[in-house]
Amino acid sequence: MTCCSLLSRAARSEARLFPDVGRGRRNSISTTYEIATAGDNPRPSLCKISKEVPRSCSPFVPFLLYCYHMQNVSIRQAQETEYALVTAFYSSVGEVVVPAKDEIILIANINQKIVGAIRLCREEGILVRRTLNVLPEHQKQGIGSRLFLAMDAIIGGETCYHLPYAHLQKYYESLGLRTISPSELPPHVHERFLTYSKSFSVIAMRSN
Repeated sequence: MTCCSLLSRAARSEARLFPDVGRGRRNSISTTYEIATAGDNPRPSLCKISKEVPRSCSPFVPFLLYCYHMQNVSIRQAQETEYALVTAFYSSVGEVVVPAKDEIILIANINQKIVGAIRLCREEGILVRRTLNVLPEHQKQGIGSRLFLAMDAIIGGETCYHLPYAHLQKYYESLGLRTISPSELPPHVHERFLTYSKSFSVIAMRSN
């Protein structure tokens, strides 16, 4: 995908991926997009994008860098032979994960290195989305959102539960989840919620 087409797609989804950007500034997108894709070069360099964006568009510099950065990120399902790499990735961000053979794991790769991952587990017939993580140096660049939405496409219209940290509530709501009462969780997920709550502030969420 070219930088231009990626910018176009990302501009259409900016409100969803960047909910913290003020509504009053979104009118700057078209100007910023024209600047970023101006000239004969259909794939302007990172330097060119950042230098040519005027000060009035400065809130969108991170947005443009996200568009360029996404060219180098591949999202795909991990193969079973890669589960050891997935386990090592999670270990690097402080999570202890031993993938099961029947779960689906999506990974984000940059230069053949795992920089993000998310898991989908079917537990007692119930779908549970688990452990969305991105390496700290690659956070706030849209990778987590891409992983989440890619997993959405796999889930389809089926109900899926999620137990994220409470401080991420607005982020996950912006991606389509809704907050529910813990009492609405399936019994085994509710049990996990109670266990997590002893150490962390978590909330119960679901899709569909």
